[in-house]
Amino acid sequence: MIEEVKKIISEEFFIEMEEITEESDLRNDLGIDSLAATQLILDLEKKYNIRISEEEAVKLKKFSDVINILNEKVKKNEQWD
Repeated sequence: MIEEVKKIISEEFFIEMEEITEESDLRNDLGIDSLAATQLILDLEKKYNIRISEEEAVKLKKFSDVINILNEKVKKNEQWD
């Protein structure tokens, strides 16, 4: 999943995959502003068939935060399948 998300960010925001680490700050290190973050969330929701609430979205500061919430949401989805 990590590599898939890196690829999405890389392609959507023209960032080299090597520049994206678990500790990358979405805004400061990757230049993803609030509008771009909204687009990223929509892309991830579509790809992984999940829903990220506004309350959850505002907590996404680092790349690792994105991965953690995706793991949590995908795991919950698998339990319902």
